[in-house]
Amino acid sequence: FIASEQIGAEKSMTNTPLTRYINTMKQSEKLLSIQTFARVAGFTYVLTIVMGFVNSFVVKAGVFNVETFTETEFRYRLGQGIDLSMFLLVFALSWALYLLTKPVSKELALFGFIFRIGECLMGCVTVLLTLMIPVILGARNDWATFEAEQLHTLAYMFMKLSDVSWNALYILMGIGAAVFMYLLNRARMVPSWLTLWGLFTYVMMVAYGFANLLIPEHAEKWIVVLYPGALFELLIGVWLIVKGANTRCLQEMSDI
Repeated sequence: FIASEQIGAEKSMTNTPLTRYINTMKQSEKLLSIQTFARVAGFTYVLTIVMGFVNSFVVKAGVFNVETFTETEFRYRLGQGIDLSMFLLVFALSWALYLLTKPVSKELALFGFIFRIGECLMGCVTVLLTLMIPVILGARNDWATFEAEQLHTLAYMFMKLSDVSWNALYILMGIGAAVFMYLLNRARMVPSWLTLWGLFTYVMMVAYGFANLLIPEHAEKWIVVLYPGALFELLIGVWLIVKGANTRCLQEMSDI
């Protein structure tokens, strides 16, 4: 009887107006944090796509030619610096997506986060491999024992090695990003048509990476499968910046 009275007293204390107000404020703070993570993710999505577009079609256009490297060396180095900056932004994007989707499933969010961090690390390795080209071609006095043709061949080898590492990067990115799209769709944080588009995009990215590793001679033909992905990331970035995340489903979850 005494125990039942104590339980009743505890329940009445948790149902007081002050307690309900405190719980409501805590929930509001968590939902506000989720909106912050959503907008950080959206901003990094848009920024990386814009930087990637400018880098690919303006800065790095025509620089991958070992015969004329001395004429385009500055743009080549600038392009690699932009690539490195993009991978640093992906660190922030991965962290924001992890915190955004953690209330849906902590385990799956961590799984996606690990793969996207692997993408960032692989990207940094790719940049280092690509920067070996100006090391070889930009300081010929340090390689006086090699003929010019030998240096060109060595630089071309690092260029091809960098291309192969990009394929591994696509696989890591596709797996991690697909997990995040699944969680966003599961919680209905963004429209289903957008997350399903994302899922399709990243599954195709994984397939593209494996296909290039297995049948590299057709790589140039298959690259078109990545183009819709760039548009998708731009759209979801704008959506998250403008609309934020729909938290209605999350409010029904007990672990928020």
